[in-house]
Amino acid sequence: MHRQITKKVIETIHLSEGKELLLRDTELKGFGIRISPSGTKTFFAEGNFNRSRQTKRRSLGRYPIVPLDTARGKARELLYQWYIGMDIEKQNMKTAQEAVNTFTLEETINRYFSTRSLKSEADYRQVTRRVFGDWFDRPVRSLTREDIEKRYCDRALKKGCKAQTNKAMRYLNAILNFALAETINGTPLLLSNPVQVLSDKRYDRSVKPKKTFIEASQLPGWVNAVNSLCTPLARDLLLLQIQTGLRDSEAKGLLWEDVDFENRLFTVRNTKNSSDLTIPMSEQLYVLLLERKNTATSGIYVFPNKTDTGPVSSIRKQKDKVIGATGIQFTHHCLRRTFASLLNKELGIDIPTISILLNHTPQGVTQKHYLTSSPKDFRTVYQQFSSIVLKNEEAVSGT
Repeated sequence: MHRQITKKVIETIHLSEGKELLLRDTELKGFGIRISPSGTKTFFAEGNFNRSRQTKRRSLGRYPIVPLDTARGKARELLYQWYIGMDIEKQNMKTAQEAVNTFTLEETINRYFSTRSLKSEADYRQVTRRVFGDWFDRPVRSLTREDIEKRYCDRALKKGCKAQTNKAMRYLNAILNFALAETINGTPLLLSNPVQVLSDKRYDRSVKPKKTFIEASQLPGWVNAVNSLCTPLARDLLLLQIQTGLRDSEAKGLLWEDVDFENRLFTVRNTKNSSDLTIPMSEQLYVLLLERKNTATSGIYVFPNKTDTGPVSSIRKQKDKVIGATGIQFTHHCLRRTFASLLNKELGIDIPTISILLNHTPQGVTQKHYLTSSPKDFRTVYQQFSSIVLKNEEAVSGT
């Protein structure tokens, strides 16, 4: 079938059941689109030049991933090369093949992040380097299903790092899926995703993310160990996190300009869902922040780094001291789970309210209704929760 190919034509054309259609453009001879019986639409260029009896046909990509104008431009360039008998195409293919064969995993990761902006980029890079760092200089095409399977078994099943390895594999899977759609001068960067072996063999189903949190009965010892830290910043950061359920990055990024002592409120800006979260201070949090303010320098961060030029990056050593003193294994996210769990178990707070306090993206009418509430309406909840922590603290100091 011949007719001028337009976006409207592509999107409205109908097929006879069980048949494919080759639609050839009347505007650019040699350019067309193939519509498969399943409805897949693929642009192509075709021609018979230089006295060759064989018609060349080259796929130019699927619509709408490849826009019509882009496909038409590619076709025009390719048809011209065929017409004048140039070997540019073969040379480009050779050069592109050499390029993809040497394109490393690290280069693939860098290209992945050059095309998107993710708040989790730092975590992506840290986790992938920790688990796959020795592969960074390898050509991404050299990674095999056997490599992935062995690395997974060695780390997740033998070394007991299931949660971290599973997370790393999810990250690598996303990066390699991206690479499947990438090309260098028309040559695919990757032909298959080797991480698929984990889904095929269902290894990933045996790995469950850790859902740990601190039990109410463990809080007295934990709070006592935190209060015994010789670093006030680490002590205050951990106590703020467990009393508010803030994510680690949210707590560390808190600015003094967002702390309102007069109204006893503070606002977190750098949230995961990009929605500001205003938290009413309990009496305990008010005292904690006021003491920090009275001893603070001229910096803008409530929890600054050593040079006072940005937020603190890590308190791992202090956290490990608490783990060593109590035997309670926890991460910063465990404190968030603890906040949510104890709100429900100890105070009987319902799930929609907890979701709001955790600043989850609202789902459904009930949760959206709660968004009409003022942050001050939740002050009692925060005060009651802080009192649970304080009560346990007093229980230890009084023994």
